[in-house]
Amino acid sequence: MLPRTVLAAILCLFVHILPSGAQDSLLYSRISLPDTLVTTEKALQRIERHTGLSFSYNSGLIDKRRRVNLYASNERLIDLLTRLFEDNTLQYAIIGKHLVVYRALRTLAVNPEQKGDSVYFFEIRGKIFDSETRQPLPFSSVFLVGRTIGTISNEDGEFLLKLSSAEIGQTLRISCIGYKFFQSPVADLVNSEASYYLDADIISIQEVIIRKLNPIFLIQTANSNRNKNYAQRPALLTSFYRESIQRGSRFTLVSEAILENFKTSYSSLAQDQFKILKGRRSELVNANDSVMLRLKAGLNTMLMLDVVKNPPDFMSADYLDEYVYRMTDIVVEDGRDNYSIEFVPRPGASPSAIYTGRIIIDINDMAFRWIEFHVSPEYLNQATNLYILRKPSDLTVKMLKATYKVAFRQTGNKYYLHMIQCETGFRIRKRKQLSGTIYNTKLEMAVTGIDTVDVSRFPAREVARPYEFFTEQLGAYDETFWGEYNFIAPDESIEHAILRISKMQAERKEE
Repeated sequence: MLPRTVLAAILCLFVHILPSGAQDSLLYSRISLPDTLVTTEKALQRIERHTGLSFSYNSGLIDKRRRVNLYASNERLIDLLTRLFEDNTLQYAIIGKHLVVYRALRTLAVNPEQKGDSVYFFEIRGKIFDSETRQPLPFSSVFLVGRTIGTISNEDGEFLLKLSSAEIGQTLRISCIGYKFFQSPVADLVNSEASYYLDADIISIQEVIIRKLNPIFLIQTANSNRNKNYAQRPALLTSFYRESIQRGSRFTLVSEAILENFKTSYSSLAQDQFKILKGRRSELVNANDSVMLRLKAGLNTMLMLDVVKNPPDFMSADYLDEYVYRMTDIVVEDGRDNYSIEFVPRPGASPSAIYTGRIIIDINDMAFRWIEFHVSPEYLNQATNLYILRKPSDLTVKMLKATYKVAFRQTGNKYYLHMIQCETGFRIRKRKQLSGTIYNTKLEMAVTGIDTVDVSRFPAREVARPYEFFTEQLGAYDETFWGEYNFIAPDESIEHAILRISKMQAERKEE
């Protein structure tokens, strides 16, 4: 007999999948078929002719060549399928005229009522490419249309999206700035892994037309529309967050967490909050590491990089004259046209004007959708002191890069924070050392869920400390850590680093 907690999860699954009086009631209709010995493929074809439904499943789930006894005497269709496939892990749903067969994965519940409570979900994996160059497309959005569930692709264009069994009837969309989006029913993709090729979709505008569009006016209009386009009520954002430090080609630290972010209204001056739901760290410093770089206030950086809530100088009305703005193209994202505005510091501007980048503004509702910027090369030396909190006197630090990407995605009629990435690079040299060592740091956050119902601030004891070292607020690495949570799939180098560091940590414990 199934344990009570597992049985409760299965009952929950069917309650969500079966709308009352809807198509899935056909799974409980009675069917009669003569006794015959056939391959599984032939058996499915006979069931299709009898029911008028078409089977939809991934080839790895079912052995079509296996021979089975097909018979049914006034038997429920779902019971016949269970007996036919001899696999109790398979689940079934009817979407239109399709009978979808998929395997739901079971993991511990996020908020279990009892110890051992579990939930079911399925996965959609893939890799996103430019259809012409065949190059991966990082930071592509992968989400359910009209829903608040999604993720982004990693540096290699790979993604992994975990969905509740209740989402089997939804539609998946993949979009990327400057590309036509891909869209498909979730039922066609469950437990699949595929390559997705997006076609470029950039509308070039003649120079004479571009001159008629004043980029400063567009930015001012987007600023004035902030209260209309962005949430004026608090929201609870569920996010995946990762910090990494790389010394040369070797990762020395990878820290990851699932966060809840209490996001205040975009017209409020109140402080946003973070709460760590679960997190892990993998850190390894060799005896040969004469310099140990640590990241402080990474979470606060994520708060400050909501550039609509905390506008940097190149988006702020009071400092627009410090930069030169130029209209470039109309770019398409998620099927919508957007203005693309590039900017550079104006010659003779104040010392604080150090950024070069691009601003993407939606043409229809004049909302900021995507902002990418970096410290201009000629200002890297003066920017170094802004980034180095503390260093020994015998070290010389030179900043090599500082780049940022921030994206917003529309849900309903409001825009919400969707993705943040921050990368910095330094050369650190000890006294009498010739070349020094290059360190690269990366912070990345992807919003995977949004809730706007009954949202309230976190109790003080649960609030993460945004100005402190993030790694000191986490536990150790765990192989099956994330369970049902969505996260940014690690690129190959980070994945290998986590495994390598974890293995060496384990070996040290054994010693």
